[in-house]
Formats: sequence, structure tokens, C-alpha cells
Amino acid sequence: MANPKLTAAWFAKARSDLQAASYLLTAGERFWGQAVFQCQQSAEKAIKGYLTHHSLRFKKIHNMSELLGLIATRDQDLARELVSCEELTKYAVGHRYPDAVDVEPLTQELINEAIKTAEATFDRLAKICEMSS
Repeated sequence: MANPKLTAAWFAKARSDLQAASYLLTAGERFWGQAVFQCQQSAEKAIKGYLTHHSLRFKKIHNMSELLGLIATRDQDLARELVSCEELTKYAVGHRYPDAVDVEPLTQELINEAIKTAEATFDRLAKICEMSS
């Protein structure tokens, strides 16, 4: 049976991460790494909110492809619809550590795209789970 309180808590955290990403974008270039990380976190938590809503178990993972695979066990069309959020996986770690390798330089355009992707993921899943945004 779904846990409505826990579902709501996942979506509240996802919303907060999304708001933090937008704020960090405006705070200046030195905060861009944190902004894209918050985008990844928002989408991850929205997915985990959806999974919780549907009583689907998940591990503590950050890989968006794996999380979409879990969504696909319930709704393959939805998983395909959200495939763009797979790109956010690279922001889970890469820009958070000074010794990260093969990290693509961030631009305002990339961050705007990450925010757009995170927002779309959040909005779609929140609508399905009837969470207000």
C-alpha cells in the first residue's frame, strides 16, 4: 500500500531542490556546479516520490536510467517520456568534486536545460501522483 505522507515528503524535497537550482543559477558562475546537482536531485526525488506512490521498491541509487527502469516496470510509456532526465545523471557527482575527470564545462545554456528537464520531470510525476507544485 502506498504511503501518502512519504510520497508528499519526496515531492516536497524535489520541489525544494528545484527551487535551489534556480536560485543558485542566479547566484553566479561559481555556483553552477551546485545548481546542476540540485537539478539531478530534484528529478531523482520526484522519481522516488512516484515509485513510493506506486509502492515500488528502490535502492539508494542516483542513476536516472536505473530509476527510469523501475518506472518502466509499471509504465513503459512514462519511462520513455522522461528519458531526457537520464542526462542529469552526470550531474550527480561530476561537478561536485575537484578531481572529477571528463567533466563537461558548464554554461548557462546547459544549466537552463537541466532546470527545464528537472521541472518537466517534477511536473509530470507530481501531476500523476496528484502533488501540487
